[in-house]
Amino acid sequence: MISIVVLGFGNVGKHLSEAFHKAPGLDLRQIYNRTDIKLPGSLQQLAFTNSLTNLYEADVYVIALPDDHIAQISSKIDKKDGLVVHTSGGVSLDELDGKHRRGVLYPLQSFSKHRSVDFKTIPICIEAETAEDLELLLIIG
Repeated sequence: MISIVVLGFGNVGKHLSEAFHKAPGLDLRQIYNRTDIKLPGSLQQLAFTNSLTNLYEADVYVIALPDDHIAQISSKIDKKDGLVVHTSGGVSLDELDGKHRRGVLYPLQSFSKHRSVDFKTIPICIEAETAEDLELLLIIG
């Protein structure tokens, strides 16, 4: 089981969280958002935090935040073993803090909170620094 923490619950983060939660073999452990939010019904039993110091241990940390927040947030993730990825098509993998294993999981789709998404039909661009991490992203993407 691959454990995941999603950072950000905007349009992309919401849809990814719902997809990860439903997917077999994936364990969505926690959702981070800077401000308090009410999670929708299907996600209400999940752990939620608005503190980066309270992130759970996970195999993958998915940063689904605006481009200008990616570098700052990745520098504040103090978990050493997880793969940290962002979901932006306009930000280099190098913007992620170098203390982490790094990658990109970029869905080629515009997202709206109120329109459902079928990730089986969306192309997803992935990038990672190692073959092992690329394999991990192939599984979750």
